[in-house]
Amino acid sequence: MNIGNFQVFQVHRAVIQILESIYLIENSKKPEIVIGRFTFLVDTAKILESCKTEMNYKEVTQEGIQLYKNAYPDRNPTPMALAIIEYVTNAFYIELYCVSLFNVLGRLFKEFVEAFITLKNESAKEKRKKGLLEKLNEIKSEIEVKCKEAPSYEKILQATNNLETTIRTRVSFDNLTFGKE
Repeated sequence: MNIGNFQVFQVHRAVIQILESIYLIENSKKPEIVIGRFTFLVDTAKILESCKTEMNYKEVTQEGIQLYKNAYPDRNPTPMALAIIEYVTNAFYIELYCVSLFNVLGRLFKEFVEAFITLKNESAKEKRKKGLLEKLNEIKSEIEVKCKEAPSYEKILQATNNLETTIRTRVSFDNLTFGKE
């Protein structure tokens, strides 16, 4: 059976791959994984884009979502993931990407602080700080280049700049507490 120019199993596979990619994008600590999976997600979503106007699109994508849930019973697709499958629009991809890049930065910062407060040597602290700032600049560049169309762009860029200032100017990180993402 076909849906547009694709067979149903191809659409199922695309849905599963998109949901796997979104899971990695939303949960990774590594910016390179988020960046690589985002590119893969956009490429794979072209399959869904080309058949989203077909009458059986919703039914076939729901089957794909169920196959994903069967394969990964411990993972529930987020509302954003489900919206990406349902609407297949660039605006959702970009928002997901922008928010996820910032969340990676938050996870890296938390990890940095936990390690930083245990360090005794000033040169080790500076080296750790320099490494985090390099990752921050990599993420900030991605945000500036690819997230301008995201609704959260201004807030996330401002928060990224604030975090950079904190990292550059703060001497001690001993009293920081972290809330939920």
